[in-house]
Amino acid sequence: AYINVETKTALLKGYAHSGMMQKASQLYKEMQSATDLRDRPNVRTLNTLLRGCLWTAVSTVSSNGKIDGGVILSEDAWQWHKSKIISTKGSNVSYSIDTSSYEYSIALLCQALRTDEASSRIQEMIDWFGIEKFQSGQGDQFKGEDKSAIESLAQSYLSLARAYALLGRNEQAKKAAQNALNAASAFSSCDTTDHQNDRNIVRGGKQAWKSQDDGGEVTRRSASNSLFRAHRLGELQSEA
Repeated sequence: AYINVETKTALLKGYAHSGMMQKASQLYKEMQSATDLRDRPNVRTLNTLLRGCLWTAVSTVSSNGKIDGGVILSEDAWQWHKSKIISTKGSNVSYSIDTSSYEYSIALLCQALRTDEASSRIQEMIDWFGIEKFQSGQGDQFKGEDKSAIESLAQSYLSLARAYALLGRNEQAKKAAQNALNAASAFSSCDTTDHQNDRNIVRGGKQAWKSQDDGGEVTRRSASNSLFRAHRLGELQSEA
């Protein structure tokens, strides 16, 4: 029987929630090699896998001793997905990433204390989403039209600050924390639109496949999302 990408992504989420990252990894790799391009991982599949990698530590496959899960799996998935965006540009096949993809992948690099790579990916995110970055007396300042991108940027700088602090690189930790605060401040200056540009960006978060025509449901979800964002940024400002 045919099993579509939505169903396989739901199964992958179940594996991740259960800490079964070996099975999640196997399923993701099977999807990567699917003959029908429509059955290959999309942005929501990628984000589901990245969240699973955040939740679950790396594990060893007893049969061959291979290490899987964590940043090892997340980086393999990230590089594959990014390569597909580049290789299919201009074709009928669409691969994409969103702000959550960047935020999760950066958090994983920071958890692994791979700060140079995390810093480079933050800059890549800034360029990808067209965020303006300029200097001031209070560190880097940011300006952009996409609230999701600015919010993820703030969270990513906070993850970087944590990693620097664990490494004892206090000055860099302070700078990253200040950038997190500056990005949070920039978030308040954005308009209310989550803009999508021509860089193969779509939203891959929860409910991404549901109809957007239900005005009442969209309004309720928007209000809930606003409350969550306000809470999350408040937590960020307290920690930074």
